[in-house]
Amino acid sequence: MVLDESQRMRIEKVQIWIYVPYTIDEVQPVVEVYITADQGLVEWKDSRVTLSGNVVMNRRDGSTIFSETAVYDSSLKSLTLPKSVRILNTGHTLEGTSMTLEIKQEKLKLTEPVLIRY
Repeated sequence: MVLDESQRMRIEKVQIWIYVPYTIDEVQPVVEVYITADQGLVEWKDSRVTLSGNVVMNRRDGSTIFSETAVYDSSLKSLTLPKSVRILNTGHTLEGTSMTLEIKQEKLKLTEPVLIRY
């Protein structure tokens, strides 16, 4: 549903694929992150998508990240998860109060990390 002249669009059952920039030698781009959420708000003016409700991110490294809210800024190629985060990977579980992921630089910053299981 497009919201009048606000340059926003509300969507349900969101699926987003974020690709890693690739070189001419590669056959096709690689998916860095695949995200699903119950709903989203696309803001064309700010190049952002705000996701809410059961946000699940599957990363290329095999980890799965869970939160209730995420903001993807396409101009900065960054994801911000401002609420509590749980990261599952083979053999361990991490939790934190928030997280940022800079996709181009492949940097993940977890605020107040706690290792739950190793």
